[in-house]
Amino acid sequence: MTASSSTRRAGELDPDFGVDGVLTIELGSNPLLNIKVVKRTAQGELYVLCNSLQTYGAFLAKYSAAGVQDRTFAGGKGYIINDAPNSSSSADLQLQGDKPLIFSEDIGHLTIDRFLANGLPDPGFGTGGRISIPFDGFNPPHPDASKVAGKVPGYSKGPMLTVQHGNRWFVAFAARWFGDRYLSVLVCLNEQFELDLTFDKKGYTVIDLAGEAIIWNTPARLIVQTHGANAGKPVLFVRRRALLTGDTDALSDFIVRLNVDGSNDYTFGDINSNRVALPADDILDIQEVIADENDDLKVIGVQWDFEGAARGYTANGRVDVNFNGGNLWTSRPHDFWLSGTSTDTLLNYRLMTWGYNTSHERRVYVNRVNRDCEQDEGFGIDGIARFFYNLPSGYSAEKKTTLLTDDAYWLGLGPVLIKVLRN
Repeated sequence: MTASSSTRRAGELDPDFGVDGVLTIELGSNPLLNIKVVKRTAQGELYVLCNSLQTYGAFLAKYSAAGVQDRTFAGGKGYIINDAPNSSSSADLQLQGDKPLIFSEDIGHLTIDRFLANGLPDPGFGTGGRISIPFDGFNPPHPDASKVAGKVPGYSKGPMLTVQHGNRWFVAFAARWFGDRYLSVLVCLNEQFELDLTFDKKGYTVIDLAGEAIIWNTPARLIVQTHGANAGKPVLFVRRRALLTGDTDALSDFIVRLNVDGSNDYTFGDINSNRVALPADDILDIQEVIADENDDLKVIGVQWDFEGAARGYTANGRVDVNFNGGNLWTSRPHDFWLSGTSTDTLLNYRLMTWGYNTSHERRVYVNRVNRDCEQDEGFGIDGIARFFYNLPSGYSAEKKTTLLTDDAYWLGLGPVLIKVLRN
């Protein structure tokens, strides 16, 4: 679907980007590249961070606003390989001005690599462009000291999550403790990328949800609220994997909020708690937690029958009756059988979800609703845009990434970046 500049409308592909709105990422002979993160500079240039589904390493490339790769980047190679052993599954990308930052894990260390805009390591950052913080300083509390004595944490298979707020950088990951148990670690760094000792007095906190009954506590989303009394408070969505117990909390994912100083925020969520328990029978696979322009929260994912689903919570973690009457919102866009859904954010009271139809039609769909949870008639056809795309074999339709800018939705699916006009 393309259109001339005079007839373009929201929900159409941008014909001035890539080939008819679609850019395929190809970096040398590296196989099965999967887009993880997309960032856009103030000048409109794009940084795309990928991993390979067959090899270790994170790959960073730079593109013009039209989707043309900068072949002079990284000394003429055209892309960077960040080859920390586990960074293929645990890397995140941020921008500091026009300088890209890659956060990753390297054999028990949190590593931050900063590059110049030309793709070369920034000599003014750390040692040779890298700052490294060892994980073994992140010791969690445990009632039985003998179980942790002499133990060095390893890294989990979960993602590396990063958010900048003011002069702080928050980094969340899962570390393995005492055998097969994983705990979420939230690190707070100052503007020099050192541990911020005003955050829980040591620069990090370890989130232990429900004692030893829950053996995996892995972070899946990280946001920082920005308004009023909640400004600067980190909110973490934590996935659980539990042993078979009678504890009902063991069946829930959680949203946890901390105060600015890293202490538990007991004004959030359930009474005398700093968390919201998300029952498994509400949304089967939660894929996103976002904060809107009022810091109200939306939990988005997939239902048992593969419908897209969302539930609203207030900024302080109570069910939001102003979002779909406090009820679960679900949507199956017409003829599409969802293999998964994702979202970017709420903007101008619109909720945008998208996914990929793995049936014979092989289509990407984008679904947008207004504040009243009704289809946005000004977007696509009846609030839904559809584009044919045949995802190559070896890729999962559920591994997607989204970037929202003032003019477009940027959808990363496997090795392709799709630009959908937003207005």
